[in-house]
Amino acid sequence: MQSLKAYLHIVARNHTLNSLKKAFRSEVAMSEIVNSFVEERNSTEDELLNKEYYDYLQKALAVLSPRSREVFKLCREQGKSYEEVATALGISRNAVKNHMVASMKILRTSVERDLGISLGVLLVILLK
Repeated sequence: MQSLKAYLHIVARNHTLNSLKKAFRSEVAMSEIVNSFVEERNSTEDELLNKEYYDYLQKALAVLSPRSREVFKLCREQGKSYEEVATALGISRNAVKNHMVASMKILRTSVERDLGISLGVLLVILLK
């Protein structure tokens, strides 16, 4: 009976640790952690950090082609749908999607390499 209790304890502990590891890899969980962290900071720190992140994002966007940069800004900064951007720029929806996929790939790599956070977390911080 004692070995069954020990076995169940170990299984429960391992399951809990695996769940925590998975949560830390999840962008949703990281966003929640960042949101709670952002709420605790004072406004001066917040403004400085947001400015630094915004400046970083603008420098990262500078490496994109002009069309990709324009598509990214319309989709992410102005919140337009792919359809709206396609109509506004006179290109296909698929072209808009291709620009966004390429842009996100470049930005994701850059942000993870230079800042050590995911692109999703950076965008959550900047869109607050």
